[in-house]
Amino acid sequence: MILFYKKNSKESEEVIEILKDFENVKYVDVEENKSLAEEYSVKVFPTLIVSTDDDISEENVFVGLKEIESFLEVEEEDF
Repeated sequence: MILFYKKNSKESEEVIEILKDFENVKYVDVEENKSLAEEYSVKVFPTLIVSTDDDISEENVFVGLKEIESFLEVEEEDF
């Protein structure tokens, strides 16, 4: 998982707190890594990309706190 976030963003801070127990999250501060955000066409923050390979599609991109929370709730139900 890759989380694109902005410092000093309340939504980003909330998502970071939610994801703190996940081991497989790469955190990308878009202010320090603009080129990576552009490479993944990320324009809204926070954005969580979930993929096991380089195949990124709309089905595994979650934008904003509510979408990310909804995705994580569904994933918890699967376990």
